[in-house]
Amino acid sequence: MAVQEITAAEFTAMIRMASHRLSQNAEFVNSLNVFPVPDGDTGTNMNLTFQSGYKAVNEAQTTHVGELAQHLAKGLLMGARGNSGVITSQIFRGFAKSVAAKATLSPQDLAQALADGVTTVYHYCGARSEKCFGNNAGSLAGSQRSWCGGFRRTRVGFHLRRFSGSLGW
Repeated sequence: MAVQEITAAEFTAMIRMASHRLSQNAEFVNSLNVFPVPDGDTGTNMNLTFQSGYKAVNEAQTTHVGELAQHLAKGLLMGARGNSGVITSQIFRGFAKSVAAKATLSPQDLAQALADGVTTVYHYCGARSEKCFGNNAGSLAGSQRSWCGGFRRTRVGFHLRRFSGSLGW
């Protein structure tokens, strides 16, 4: 059965799993960080940033997904580490704006919010130097843009069903 609605509990579980997976794969993401400066800290910075976002969601006292998304965005921004952390926070700032009024999310709401997150980070970086696009924004937002395009072109509920199975829903 495909997921038709994402509640606050399910959204929190999704953020918890994302934080866990990023923690498990931080070193792998670090190994991908080679342009323009191979400082190898993108995974570490994204992991620390996302842990801060998850903490904010986990401590929130609401059953409204839009409000949880606002807590996530603020937690990510306040805990942002490095360029990759700030860019990650901007992706979720756009996501949070997209779902602010929603108590629950449909699969289509999720897909649109992810796309709005990409748009936000491109607007954020567009007002800054070319360095922003040449570095993390290009890889982070570009990856999310590609993923969103595929996500939106397919049966969204099917993908949520596969994803939700890994969460134990």
